[in-house]
Amino acid sequence: MNDDPHPNLEKELLDYGFQGKDAKSVNSIEGQKEVGSQEITQGGENNPPKIQDKKEDRGFDNKSLPFSGLEPEDKRIILAKMKEERRSLIKNRDADTVARELFVFELELKEYSYPVFEAIKEFVTQPDLTGEDIHDEIDRLADNMMKIKYFKTVFPKDTKDRLCYELENYIFEILFPKLFIVDEDGKAFAIQLKDRLNVLKQLVSFEMLDVPVPLRKEKIFAFAIKEFQKMNLYKSPILKLQVFQNCANHLIDMFLELVERNPNSDELFPLFLYTVLHANIDFLKLNADYIFMNLRRSLKLGQEGFLIANLKAVIKFLGELDGTSLKDGKLEIKDPSKLYA
Repeated sequence: MNDDPHPNLEKELLDYGFQGKDAKSVNSIEGQKEVGSQEITQGGENNPPKIQDKKEDRGFDNKSLPFSGLEPEDKRIILAKMKEERRSLIKNRDADTVARELFVFELELKEYSYPVFEAIKEFVTQPDLTGEDIHDEIDRLADNMMKIKYFKTVFPKDTKDRLCYELENYIFEILFPKLFIVDEDGKAFAIQLKDRLNVLKQLVSFEMLDVPVPLRKEKIFAFAIKEFQKMNLYKSPILKLQVFQNCANHLIDMFLELVERNPNSDELFPLFLYTVLHANIDFLKLNADYIFMNLRRSLKLGQEGFLIANLKAVIKFLGELDGTSLKDGKLEIKDPSKLYA
């Protein structure tokens, strides 16, 4: 016998909030089309597109969340069902899972920590916020949330670290349009770089990069290339960098399996270069700069710092390649660290 009086409530809530697997986030620029002072929001299978009045703070539009119309007991049922799965590891989340977590996290803030929700709402309106400003506020909010029993039960281990992770993803989702600024010069540069990489893809070979012979197969790089192409799906710097981390983990595993030893940093660089070159994502340099500027300071001193330094070095190297570099049939990458600046 099913004791749950609302067995389909969670599904109904998620269907309403996400409107189908392929729908864009409410806060996503790609998911909105402006029409005068109104917006057309993308509808789902059972929900036709709606025209809504344009609002400045779409992340706090109560109409985007049906949670406020539910009874308290219904809310508790929904959140209880979602607790266990949200205790899993942070890594390797896909875009749908992240979107769902952001949605649930906002519900939790409103239900169990409304003062924090209000504090975020006020904080994101401040002008000229820097990455350090944002992380200082995240730490302060996490300290307050740690006093609430509910969040300790959701994240019984590493409570503050996980709260900071959730807050970072949520706040950067809202601030993204303010921080990831694409002006006309930026668009022109991005198009120029993308065109350049499309040409280089046809010219730069495994041999030119001195990739170890056992790794000179396109299928070995297929996962890393496809993974890197997901970067523009995410808005927080840590999630964007996690995409590159997944690429690095795959390439290291392949190197270890086929070359039968761990690669050093000089041997990893050509693998990163080949991956980034063939992924050729939109706004490549802007993504790297955005991650570097907004990554938590302490992470820049660890593995994450190594990754973002390598990514910036790859972009610089590809931007400086010319006919003279290519004519000898082999690219000299003796000291990638000189490109890190």
